[in-house]
Amino acid sequence: LHGQRLIGFLFTQNFSQCSFELFSDFDSRIRHLKRIISLIGVLAGLNLGLGIYNIGLFFMLETAINLVGFISIAIGFWALWGTLRLIKKKKMLVREKQIFE
Repeated sequence: LHGQRLIGFLFTQNFSQCSFELFSDFDSRIRHLKRIISLIGVLAGLNLGLGIYNIGLFFMLETAINLVGFISIAIGFWALWGTLRLIKKKKMLVREKQIFE
């Protein structure tokens, strides 16, 4: 019962008065994107590496189909695709920052 009251309280705020933007200037937005790109890039590399390792073990040991390796590679490529999109967004922000300076 107590948690329900808290959730109800959190959603009763009125946001129509002003727009909320967590990162308002270009530098903080670019720094934030760099951190996200670093994190997702490392995770993508780990997933790709572990997927290749699992598939390598599959061929070396000649066991049953290794679905984990293929899923790991798929997740790695998906994260890599997201990283490339964020890099593109960061480049656009850098260009936009240069225009307004």
